[in-house]
Amino acid sequence: MKNPISRLCWICGDPADSDEHKFKRSDLVVRYGRSWSTEQQPFVIRGDGSSRWTRIQGPNDRKNLYEKLLCRPCNNARTKPFDLAYEHFSQWVLSQGATLCDKTEINFAQVFGSGYASNVMALLCYFAKTLGCRIVDAGCDPSSRLLKKGCRICAL
Repeated sequence: MKNPISRLCWICGDPADSDEHKFKRSDLVVRYGRSWSTEQQPFVIRGDGSSRWTRIQGPNDRKNLYEKLLCRPCNNARTKPFDLAYEHFSQWVLSQGATLCDKTEINFAQVFGSGYASNVMALLCYFAKTLGCRIVDAGCDPSSRLLKKGCRICAL
């Protein structure tokens, strides 16, 4: 049996009690549906230094989760605007489909509308959150400037 992981939330320092998806669950559901046949299971790179690929069996497969990196308030409330901005952006990317590669730039006002400035900042914070989780999962400490309280960008 695997030993439970005990660490602190890298965002606020409280006990980490919440898992985070490596690949956004909403993206996986949009692409593959809620339940997958064996043929539909996507391959993912393991992320443990191995060159082997593995399949994930569904959007909540344990192989698609970073275990206990965040506390629930950070994962569910503090970073929710970041997740929502990413989901909106992801839906836009999928809607652009075949023409996206032909674009030389992205007009975020077309993506998010008139409130694009705050949404772009939230999107950047989503990527910072994702990067921070990857860094912690790799056994390193993220920079104290990456989503820590007092961050001027993410306002946490």
